[in-house]
Amino acid sequence: MSMSDQSRMLLAATLMMAVLALSWFLAKPGRTDPARQSETTETEAVMIQVPEQTSEPGDATLPAVLPDSIAPPRSIVLRIMDEGAVLVDAELSTDGGCVTKWSLSRFPDLSGVEDGSMVNLAANPWLEVMTPAGSRVQFSCDSPDTVTVTSETEIIFNYGSARRTFAFNSGTYAFDVYDEGLSEAITVQAGAIPVTEEDADMRQYFSACWYTNKMTRKKSPSVEAFEGVGNSRWVASASRYFCIVLLPHSRERVSGFVAPGEGGSPEVSLETDSVTVYAGPVGYTVLSALGSDTGKMVDFGFPVIRQLAQLIFLYLERVLSFIGNWGLRIMVLAVTLQVLMMPLTRKSYVAMQKMQKLAPAIKEIQKKYASDPQKQQLAMQKLYKESGANPLGGCLPMILQMPVFFAMYRVLGNAVELRGAPFVLWVTDLSRPEILIHFQSPILGLPGIGLMALVTAAFMLIQQKMNSASMQQQKAMMYLMPVMMGYFFMKFAAGLNLYWMVYNILSMVNQELIKKKMQAEESV
Repeated sequence: MSMSDQSRMLLAATLMMAVLALSWFLAKPGRTDPARQSETTETEAVMIQVPEQTSEPGDATLPAVLPDSIAPPRSIVLRIMDEGAVLVDAELSTDGGCVTKWSLSRFPDLSGVEDGSMVNLAANPWLEVMTPAGSRVQFSCDSPDTVTVTSETEIIFNYGSARRTFAFNSGTYAFDVYDEGLSEAITVQAGAIPVTEEDADMRQYFSACWYTNKMTRKKSPSVEAFEGVGNSRWVASASRYFCIVLLPHSRERVSGFVAPGEGGSPEVSLETDSVTVYAGPVGYTVLSALGSDTGKMVDFGFPVIRQLAQLIFLYLERVLSFIGNWGLRIMVLAVTLQVLMMPLTRKSYVAMQKMQKLAPAIKEIQKKYASDPQKQQLAMQKLYKESGANPLGGCLPMILQMPVFFAMYRVLGNAVELRGAPFVLWVTDLSRPEILIHFQSPILGLPGIGLMALVTAAFMLIQQKMNSASMQQQKAMMYLMPVMMGYFFMKFAAGLNLYWMVYNILSMVNQELIKKKMQAEESV
């Protein structure tokens, strides 16, 4: 059965919409082992408070040598520097030996709670050490009240014969923790990571991640009880854009555990006494440098799409690094892909022209063999063979473009580099939907109208009219498809809208140039 140009476009658009809808509803340098080793003490351990489990990570007894007196709690202000600027503004507390502040100076808080504040990955204290009675261990510390980290720096917390050592270095979100005489379990408590963006979908926002034989992600609402996740290379508590990761120093994998987040980020722990902790953005480049496949926490989609998404991200992030504006980088990417697709676009247009010229002959065959589908099909195949036409040739560029589009959807929707990245005028965040006209209350699930989505729908309609020989029979569908696609794009990230708008405008211009060139060649 033959396919008109409009039918081929409809088929490709329908396939794209189906996969988009499915994705929409489903979207719900390497690290090395440290040289130092903690010496084994003969004292028994202070138990870290974790939910009840079948195999206890440590004994619920205090150190054999207790401090003569308990020092009053104090905080140590910590500033981790990177090339002369503050990378992390943090605080450690002797009350539990934990992190009580971890402010990332390069990432503004976009939750709307407090203007001008930075993301603080310590909504609740984490790395707390607890006594069997459920109170925090009261450490002492000889460190100054304020520590500026410009090189390797250690801060030691003592509790009798037990101790916890923090080892920091400049220019990194990662640091090391060594416990001596404490239980062999280190924990990131529930609710440590805050919500850092407005209108967050809490069903999808927080998750627990770990790596056993592969990277596994479990959304926070699905973590219903304390559970072991097996021998792990690492465990992590994560939000959409930020995470706290625990990586054991042991060369052997160690037992990992996750527990409910009580409405916030989940609890995670490792049964070990020394770890590397990473507390920073879920960024592909920085996590890949951390090692142990932590880069897989960046949600770039299923395996095939993921590989393509990584290439697109590296092109945007590294090759186009000389362009400061991420919106301009996306536009350059659209131009690059259009140039790469140009040979296929020309073949597609030639195939479409051939099919249009065969339209009268196809109608004649359909009329002649209306009562005999088998003969009709044979006659069609003979016609296509003699004319050198391919009824599916016009769909090829659109079909090949779909994986690129889905990869772009993943990259532009999940890359922390686009979080809060402005483009021009009212487009102040390329990771969020672009809204030019805001509604007082949502209409059909839309908070407002975006200009780029309207432009994309308009050019889609114009392109369909340009490609169609006879639109009267399919006039309703010709208008319906752009409207539906425009509605979907109103919900997508502004960066994705920008890419698709520019790509479609370039496609239409390219098609007109090819058309004029073919007409000039035929007239010679």
